[in-house]
Amino acid sequence: MSSKRASVEKKGRARVKEQQLSRRRDGLSGDLMVTVVASISIALPLLFYLNQHSQLLTHGYAMEELEQVRSELRKSRRDLLVERARLSELSRIERAASEQGLTRPAAVLRLNETEAGSEAVPGRETNEQMTTPRRVAALSEARGAPFTREGG
Repeated sequence: MSSKRASVEKKGRARVKEQQLSRRRDGLSGDLMVTVVASISIALPLLFYLNQHSQLLTHGYAMEELEQVRSELRKSRRDLLVERARLSELSRIERAASEQGLTRPAAVLRLNETEAGSEAVPGRETNEQMTTPRRVAALSEARGAPFTREGG
């Protein structure tokens, strides 16, 4: 019987040892689970913060670049306004016209179809339908002197 008893004791000790190992494994897996959950709860907010910070820097650089472009466009606009004022200066225009042989007209003759006493003629354009150079030519003919450039 002692061998039977020894066998039962051996089996009992093996069971106890197995239960202890099982508890240790459960304890380790529980500790591991706590560690994983704690790590995730720390890592997620950290990753969120890093993402927000990265986006903030990216937008900051984009804003700086846009401010620089805006400044360049304002300078360009200012330069263009100065150039437009210079080019539209009356004395410069008169000087350029005189270099091309143009002079101021002695008199300006303005005609309307109704004032001239003519009626609309089919196939003939009215003053409003004519382009500016054609109007000038028509008015010059009506005055009796063709439109010419000085010296030409």
